Amino acid sequence: MNELRKNDTTKIVVQKKEYKGHKYIDIRTYFFDKSAQKWFPTKKGITIAPRLVKEFVDIVLAVSGEKDNQRQENVKEEDIPF
Repeated sequence: MNELRKNDTTKIVVQKKEYKGHKYIDIRTYFFDKSAQKWFPTKKGITIAPRLVKEFVDIVLAVSGEKDNQRQENVKEEDIPF
């Protein structure tokens, strides 16, 4: 599981999941419940089929303006371990 901490109570978690035999990448916001002292997922998130990951990354980089400024590595579906 990989995560990006936004602040003390919110983080974005990226993880591989499988549901009813279908594999996917889940990108979801989690919040920290202080009373329970645990992280919980929210409804805010998306799921992406592994075959679409490279295209998704390319779109995010293009929108952010970073696509031309960073070295790009070609991500192939077979490079994503499941």
